[in-house]
Amino acid sequence: MSMYIDSLHVENVGPFTKLDVQFNPKMNVIIGVNGIGKTSLLRCITNCLTQQYLENMRLRKDAMLKLNCVENDQKIIYGADKLVIKDQEYRHFSLNNWDLTVEPGYSKKLLFEDKNYNLLAIGAYRYFSYKKIEGMKRETLHLERRRNYIYNNPNYLEGTTMPDIKQWMINRYFQIEKEWAIIERYNWDAIISKLQIIAPNESKFKFVKIGRDLEPVFSVNDNECYLEELSSGFKSILSIVFMIVDWIEGINENDSAKIDSAFGTVLIDEIDAHLHPTWQATILDSLRTLFPNLQFIVTTHSPNVIMSVKKGEVIVFN
Repeated sequence: MSMYIDSLHVENVGPFTKLDVQFNPKMNVIIGVNGIGKTSLLRCITNCLTQQYLENMRLRKDAMLKLNCVENDQKIIYGADKLVIKDQEYRHFSLNNWDLTVEPGYSKKLLFEDKNYNLLAIGAYRYFSYKKIEGMKRETLHLERRRNYIYNNPNYLEGTTMPDIKQWMINRYFQIEKEWAIIERYNWDAIISKLQIIAPNESKFKFVKIGRDLEPVFSVNDNECYLEELSSGFKSILSIVFMIVDWIEGINENDSAKIDSAFGTVLIDEIDAHLHPTWQATILDSLRTLFPNLQFIVTTHSPNVIMSVKKGEVIVFN
């Protein structure tokens, strides 16, 4: 199996007059000065895969958004072309009102309501404050959760909303002892046992418990603290990792819901946000280790992140 974004073509959308970007199937690190359009590129990707109104980007005359994807060796194209729209109407405009010309070699075109590409967008704002948890919460079925992610990815990227990672932790902690919770137990054990590899060296970062008060407790440098008491860097990393795991479990079933088997694409804006330089240098390797089959498209300003990339992983915006 395979699933990845192959290329993006944009015309007359947001800051772009014309843009063509080729991606590789694994790690993609987008670099460039402020204002060049790195976040806008991520917005274009989410806009090709949502039914939301495109409120965050202006579409000009003859606008075009095309996202070429590979799904199990089948080429599929998403987006819309030949868009003609008045400037004053663009905030109430959705791509599913328009048609899309299927290019030669693309054997299938999916309608928006049938879209099955696995995409998760994570914005630069990854901070969370205290929230009281009353107990386990019923989780929606896979189809509904998939639709929620398809619809909310633009919001996740902008940071206006986030999946509830604390509720996810509470649910998993009390589910993993159940006989039916095979996938949930597998993913929980995989993440909890590898927390140290996503943390700074010598931090001794580990999960301790969830007590009667339903508060997740961690340990950093042998000091226990609640989830909300963690530093901005730890909150940022846990937001990324737990959001990815929740997304994987929510849109997949059976073995495809295991974190080391799942396919799809994760967008992360400013992956270096809140991280110490030595931590920035290891974050890409941590994601590669935890989620070996996922494609990542991330933006960064950090020289330390850039130094950790492999050949062919950097996309430079001029």
